[in-house]
Amino acid sequence: MKVISISTDSKIFKEGSAVRQRIVEYGKLFEKLDIVVFSKRDTENELRVTKIAENVFVYPTNSRNKLFYVWDAFLIIRKLIENYKLKIENSGNVVITSQDPFETGIIGLIIKFFYKLPFQVQVHTDFMNRYFITHSVLNFIRFPLGLFVLSFADSVRCVSERVAKSIHTLSHNISVLPVQTELKEREVETGEDSKKITFLTVARLEKEKDLGTAIKAFKQAVDNGVEAEFVIVGDGSQRRSLEALAKSLELGDEVKFVGWQKNLEEFYGRAHIYLSTSLYEGYGMSMVEAAQYGLPLVISDAGVAGELFFDKQEAFVLKPKNIRGFIEAMIQLAENADLRDIMGSKAKVAAQNSLVSGEKYLERYQNSVYQAKAHHAQNLNIFKKTILMLIK
Repeated sequence: MKVISISTDSKIFKEGSAVRQRIVEYGKLFEKLDIVVFSKRDTENELRVTKIAENVFVYPTNSRNKLFYVWDAFLIIRKLIENYKLKIENSGNVVITSQDPFETGIIGLIIKFFYKLPFQVQVHTDFMNRYFITHSVLNFIRFPLGLFVLSFADSVRCVSERVAKSIHTLSHNISVLPVQTELKEREVETGEDSKKITFLTVARLEKEKDLGTAIKAFKQAVDNGVEAEFVIVGDGSQRRSLEALAKSLELGDEVKFVGWQKNLEEFYGRAHIYLSTSLYEGYGMSMVEAAQYGLPLVISDAGVAGELFFDKQEAFVLKPKNIRGFIEAMIQLAENADLRDIMGSKAKVAAQNSLVSGEKYLERYQNSVYQAKAHHAQNLNIFKKTILMLIK
């Protein structure tokens, strides 16, 4: 079976990247894997069609701007299908898959109708969450687009049960396959001999991570006598405003912005408590990684919170923006080393129990694609439930 994937991740073009290595493994599952990647034209450093494995090829759209992504991707995929010498009666031998139900999803849907192909959609974020919908004008538009695209999908792969439950009335053949992470076997000393507590966040510094709440909660914890520092690993459009907030709260060197780091082990290993204040998540990779290192968690109710990590067991789970709740949980953990040990140990067990072996992961990935092919072959009704039925 041949697979055409539509992606937005340009890291695929970078040799040695984790994304590229993962794609090479996916390629082993199919006769051929072609990946069309949304990318803007760069005359000085233009991306080129790249062969990354014997049967895996990556095609950049090299679009003039974002408005041309959909059209340019369509032209590339049309040419690929023509090169396959695809006949309608043999269309089940090709599956189209999109990285999301939004911009890449609309391309997949067009190709599905135009060439009568099976269509799989991946859902990596909790787009039914009200914080996602109100995050920006673009997300406000993406929400109904996602509903529309998923209504036509032959199979859907979600990264968490939370996301799967949110769309269960819309889609056929929903499977849950978490983000693949590696088992962390190394025992880490978190510096319990040190009197100063280290809070850690690893995240993109964007609005949806709501790090303003984290910094304000940290300030209150310090004012209540907690001797601590807050290390923030990551970068993004909100960095300057967050640095300004920390400065206005007179936190000085107590909040450390260290940017993106290749070696996260060092930061997980030195931390005592992991903090996440995200408004919404599809999964929450960094909190799972932190748990694998035995860190107790203070997290918002997003991603796998309530799925892997439960309130007052493996973590303190708070409603987003509940700054008072975050303050109290942070102080409680900072002042009680035994509680940190107990909750950190439970979080580690929960995280490790959730891991899927590489072989099993690839098997489940392949099955989700084949589900699309099988559903399409049955000529079932195009909708599971129509959007109009959902509104009633």
